[in-house]
Amino acid sequence: IICDNGRYAVVDSHARSADGMVDPTGQSVVLYFANLDNVFQHFQRFASELVGSQKLFEITGVDIVQMD
Repeated sequence: IICDNGRYAVVDSHARSADGMVDPTGQSVVLYFANLDNVFQHFQRFASELVGSQKLFEITGVDIVQMD
């Protein structure tokens, strides 16, 4: 999850549909959200589609700092 000027982006390199859901014929996506509540709602929906299918997913954090 990337935050820039109050706007959030979720980067997912796996096969996803245009709205970020699992899609075996999909492609990597960058999803943009206006606020953190929308990001949370996205992950709730994503997790609800995984129920019963036992598909694993991982959320990994990376901190990027600009160096002059």
